[in-house]
Amino acid sequence: MSGIISKELLSEVLGENIDTIVLINNKLHIGNSVMVGEINIHELAHKCKEWASKQGRYFIFTRTNLETNNLHIGAIAYISDEFYINGAWKSKEWDSFKAKSEPEAIFKATQYIYDNLSNL
Repeated sequence: MSGIISKELLSEVLGENIDTIVLINNKLHIGNSVMVGEINIHELAHKCKEWASKQGRYFIFTRTNLETNNLHIGAIAYISDEFYINGAWKSKEWDSFKAKSEPEAIFKATQYIYDNLSNL
């Protein structure tokens, strides 16, 4: 694990077998035996949210995490389950995932879905 996202999740989201991940500034430098590339962590966070929505009816949304003195201390990502009942869409909020940045919170939430997909 690069510390920010697992190789397994990154491989799943990108549809490529990734065996090398190096984080430099806001970019992940990724590769395997036949390719090398890079992806901005904000782009990857968006791809993770898209991947999660394709796994069923799950969606990830985020908000700024504030302390009582309103100092920014990071972000929180939520996983929700959207479902249709009695002619209206409802959502059930599940777990929340705190991190220092929005992409990191999204990666944590996406990892949770990836690890527990058969149980969700």
